[in-house]
Amino acid sequence: MFDNLSTFDTILYVISTFSTLLPFLICILIFKHLQRDSKILMAYFFLMSLSEVLSLYFASQKISNHWMAHFIAIIDYSFLMYVFSLWLENKKGAELLQKSIPVYWVLWVLYIGFNGEGIFSQFYITHTISSLALILTSFYMLYQLAVHPDVILQQDYRSWITIGVIFFYSGSLLVFSATQIADMKFLWLLWYFHVGFNILHNTFYSIGIWFIKYQQEVLQKRSLVKV
Repeated sequence: MFDNLSTFDTILYVISTFSTLLPFLICILIFKHLQRDSKILMAYFFLMSLSEVLSLYFASQKISNHWMAHFIAIIDYSFLMYVFSLWLENKKGAELLQKSIPVYWVLWVLYIGFNGEGIFSQFYITHTISSLALILTSFYMLYQLAVHPDVILQQDYRSWITIGVIFFYSGSLLVFSATQIADMKFLWLLWYFHVGFNILHNTFYSIGIWFIKYQQEVLQKRSLVKV
């Protein structure tokens, strides 16, 4: 699997892989501190860890794993949008986010069913739609957290999770767009960007999850302040 990678690239790949597993491992360590929204995040991190393991297995067997991106897109959108909805005090806004989930499922099914290549299509329009929606929603959530009088942004785990979402899906959208127009010799450079964004956003996720414990033990904030 690492035959074509340099020592540096192999180390970078291993770090990226471990960073994907780290948020879930931290959830296990602080499980008693998790509430409803963070338990849903834990389930999401488990699925992301599982997808990483499956991706590694397929790569080791020299089996294409590009089709997994379509399923990851629907998992990302469904879990993250639902968690964002739990953080909103505005009931109409929360309902809008939750209702957007089945709408996205319908779009996903229609695209997979009618694009001719099904899940093997490498034009990831489903991923593009979910990325744009998650980026816009994340910026809105971060703004709501920043202006709320009872929220200290750097001490609230939701801000770390939200920034992680912004970094990853902005980077993912950038890398995906570049792969459609870049010369082949630049694709390797894009791989570095992808790995870098992956490590960065998982670091934000991990810090955010650890702050759940900090908020409860140090700040004594056991109930979630909706924004």
